[in-house]
Amino acid sequence: GFAFRGVVDRVDERDGRIVIMDYKTGGDTGADGIDLDTLDPDDRDSWSEAIASVQLPVYALLYAAQVNRPVRDIRPVFLRLGLEQVGLDCEHSFVADEATLERGYEMSVHVIRGLLNEIADPAVPFTAARDLSTACVHCGYTTLCGTQWVRKKW
Repeated sequence: GFAFRGVVDRVDERDGRIVIMDYKTGGDTGADGIDLDTLDPDDRDSWSEAIASVQLPVYALLYAAQVNRPVRDIRPVFLRLGLEQVGLDCEHSFVADEATLERGYEMSVHVIRGLLNEIADPAVPFTAARDLSTACVHCGYTTLCGTQWVRKKW
């Protein structure tokens, strides 16, 4: 019961596999992934510690549905343009390696559904992240929840 709309920066096909790229101007790869070893999809408290972003799995899942291909055939990456040299080393997936991609999708689907259900359920109160200095510093919506004052911890 949710509708999505989005724009991907680039889609390539490599050796029969779809590569979805989202360009990022920075070089910080710490905001790219999901730590599958830390994430417990059934434990809501683990989500903020284990997930930096669900953008890539969302893109892959939506694209797979759009083109009617299995999501395992799709590799979404952030292309970090802020690194010294642009090349394959600038591509960063949301999982550590190809072997964990399918597991990453499975866990992501569980989390994404949970997040959507939370957003849609008026009985679930909004709560701020436990550590605002890591959760809010890159968010474009801080004025909505009043955390625009938060600065990154050094």
